[in-house]
Amino acid sequence: MSNPFCELLITKEVRPNEVDSFLVCGMFTSNYADKATKLEVSLSKFRMPYVLYKIPSIHSSISHYGSPSSPFNKPQFIMAMLNKYKLPILYLDVDCEIKRNPALITEIVRKRQDFGIFNWLSRERNDAYGPVNLPGYENNRFYTYTHGINLLDETQLRCSGAVQFWGNTQLAKNLLNKWNQTVLENPNTADDICLDYAYNNNVEKSLMRSFWLPKSYARYAFWIFEKPIINHSDMPALGAQFQQIKIKDGEALVNSRGLKKKPEIFYIPKNFLLDRLNNEIVSFEFGIPKKVKRNTLPTYISP
Repeated sequence: MSNPFCELLITKEVRPNEVDSFLVCGMFTSNYADKATKLEVSLSKFRMPYVLYKIPSIHSSISHYGSPSSPFNKPQFIMAMLNKYKLPILYLDVDCEIKRNPALITEIVRKRQDFGIFNWLSRERNDAYGPVNLPGYENNRFYTYTHGINLLDETQLRCSGAVQFWGNTQLAKNLLNKWNQTVLENPNTADDICLDYAYNNNVEKSLMRSFWLPKSYARYAFWIFEKPIINHSDMPALGAQFQQIKIKDGEALVNSRGLKKKPEIFYIPKNFLLDRLNNEIVSFEFGIPKKVKRNTLPTYISP
């Protein structure tokens, strides 16, 4: 894999010392400079070594504003960081922030894991919620269920990739190469989907030491009850701007045959809303919110 980052200057850097066991890495274009600064401040607060690269363009697998001809995609970047620093890499999207000490990452390093990411198929609830703006009420007061994945399988991957751990191992690098090849073959498909496909059809995955991060370590704004450790405060798009991946003969994005289904348990039942101002479930009758009794509702957490 070529290294398109070799001629770029490091924009922001706190170099690891001899006791540091991993390095945080991220990349950003000029229109994300303010977010990169916020990330840098949060990394400095917790004394985490990091390098942040300003890049001239971004690949279309990351953003529909990107270009398929740009060499700056996530697997290329992570591979370049592994080869340069010879340390495990904690990759972060630059619109993330560290909110609390991410002590689990040190434990993952100690256990010599090859790969870590949030996996929607892993054993935890993942119901997500989005704002519903109603006439006559302030924006973002009400939330409703938007999406989730109820299949259960620890051996396959459906990821959200704002936070990724990569060990400095050959198995990790092999997966990065497969991921990069999938991105190049599907330049307008979301890189998360390309990573799922590369992982699930990787003959070496049973050999990999993979770790599925809890939601708090990749906390998106749609997990409105989850207290973040690593936070992504912007509400992400659901991917409609990307193309579907091309499935090769004999392969699958996820092989769902025989998989167990998680029980559909929602903090906010379908067709109801959370009134975050009062932290209660409501239904609407004639345009007026009516409280619905529910004793197990956790507290809404601001994005």
